[in-house]
Amino acid sequence: MNIKQLLIATILLLSSGAYGQSELDEAKLLAEQGDVDAQLNLGGMYGMGVGVPQNDVKAYVWFSVVAAQRNERAKTAKTARDRVSERLTPDQLARGQEIAIRCFESDFQNCDEQSYAVWTSAEGWVNL
Repeated sequence: MNIKQLLIATILLLSSGAYGQSELDEAKLLAEQGDVDAQLNLGGMYGMGVGVPQNDVKAYVWFSVVAAQRNERAKTAKTARDRVSERLTPDQLARGQEIAIRCFESDFQNCDEQSYAVWTSAEGWVNL
């Protein structure tokens, strides 16, 4: 399935009313369990704002996670990620990359945009 087919399938599924909050929650749960199709679907949903508020950083994160897995969906995810990245500011891109790394390294358990603080000896607590 190429990126165009994935996006069309996602749009049709969501516009048909097949995706409600419980289905979105299920997709997130499956994505967090490593389901590549759910991860791609979340990237498409966030990238297009279908069924969820449009959020290019979240789309970038989910597409990056799939691309990093080097599976049969990686090429599609890389293409989608690169298209989304064109819409991001440099700060958003850096944030998306940071979240994607954290997401991948946590086995998909820490994939949300969240603010957190770290302790530095020079500055004390710094919000990231």
